[in-house]
Amino acid sequence: MLKRSPELIRERRASYAARVREQYTAVFRDSHEAFRASREFFPNGVVQVSRKSDPFPLLVLSAAGSRLKLVGNRELIDLWAGHFAMVLGNNPSVILEALQQGMADGQFLQTGVLAEIEGEVAKLILHMTGGGQVVFATSGAQATMNAIMLAVARTGRRRVLKMAGGWHGVQPWSVRAVQSNGLDVAGFHEAWTEDLTAIPFNNVAAAHEYFEQHGSRTAACIMELVLGNCGMVPADPSFVREVRSLCSEYGVVLILDEIVTGFRVCLGGVQRLYGVVPDLSVYGKALSGGMPFACVVGSEEMLDLVSVLHKPRVWADVGTFTGHPATLLAVRATLRYLEDEGEALFGAVTRNARLMRTEVRRILGAKGICSDVTGDLASSPISGFPIGTVRFIVDREQYARSKSPVVHWDDAVSDVYFRNHVSKAALALKGVFSWQGLGVLTAAHTRADIECILQAYEAFACEIDGLFPGYA
Repeated sequence: MLKRSPELIRERRASYAARVREQYTAVFRDSHEAFRASREFFPNGVVQVSRKSDPFPLLVLSAAGSRLKLVGNRELIDLWAGHFAMVLGNNPSVILEALQQGMADGQFLQTGVLAEIEGEVAKLILHMTGGGQVVFATSGAQATMNAIMLAVARTGRRRVLKMAGGWHGVQPWSVRAVQSNGLDVAGFHEAWTEDLTAIPFNNVAAAHEYFEQHGSRTAACIMELVLGNCGMVPADPSFVREVRSLCSEYGVVLILDEIVTGFRVCLGGVQRLYGVVPDLSVYGKALSGGMPFACVVGSEEMLDLVSVLHKPRVWADVGTFTGHPATLLAVRATLRYLEDEGEALFGAVTRNARLMRTEVRRILGAKGICSDVTGDLASSPISGFPIGTVRFIVDREQYARSKSPVVHWDDAVSDVYFRNHVSKAALALKGVFSWQGLGVLTAAHTRADIECILQAYEAFACEIDGLFPGYA
């Protein structure tokens, strides 16, 4: 068998991408027209840039359960689920009924006074997370920023430590080392982020080196237990234990960002599975049924810094729409449902995730396509994390040598454009709305859905056979 040259492989991949683009444009003409019109109103043609895809995003008319409905009665299995927020699936009846009842009872509109539901939701969150007090927010970015503000106020220090590749929202303590080693967005002056340092994730030696040099001047260490922006890479328990120990030794506030992980595989956060107790935790997405909500949870001592008795205080409990009754109705309904059904629900989701990940690996491996299905780690206590991606590897030797999750964004190692755009269009043509080559499973996804997804992947794998280097 003749060995294919890298140049020939790249040419074939480009040719395939062009064919997919042509087919996608022909099939989804209505979406194309809608996107062309929307570019007149929005800088990127969409209200949120991650919803933009090449050649254009799809126009969805409605969503229910695991499905999205498009023009022409075409349905897609949804593997994005509202940026991973719809843990119960799209428009679940338990949320819709809570909102309808709340509107009928006059609870829907913001009143500007104390509401009973605020305390009910707070009690549920604290019961499930083990925290002492909670501060509400309207987005994950706001909540992570509030948590760091609390750490800075508590310690009187300036420096903040994060993990390379970590994403904590568009706020000053997140925008360095998201996809590279530098400042990854415009609009933030270097002086605003000069005290922000990133170290390699799951690297104990790097953590020790940082704390030895800067620990006594560091206010906070913020990290995820699954590094979402780099393909859902779970933390190694030994790394988590070491970071917790170092934070305690140097008086650094440990913040666990569980916006993505919280309430997804167990009640509360996956910190329980790791056996680690942070100083502050941040939750969002899954616990609110798709409504705009996040929160910071911590001890009474930590959150007392928000009290008006402190001069100056941390202004973490402001915002017109913070604790909006409609949002809290959805949060309460979601938490009550998870409390009642959680064990069976989480078990089914993690089993389906393990099955899908295993089978996608098998399908690609059977074609000899050099790839990596992300989202698990042998040492992780999470038995089947429901979100994963597929890296289509173009340099297997370099990929094997790389130890950093930031390789997820290295075009010299894997084809990022193919993962994020070409595979998305190709799988949409086969009835699957994917995210970075795969996506997320929710409680609404059935075994029948999994079978449809795998059938789509079988067809996709046949199409891309020979477009990437084979295994050695």
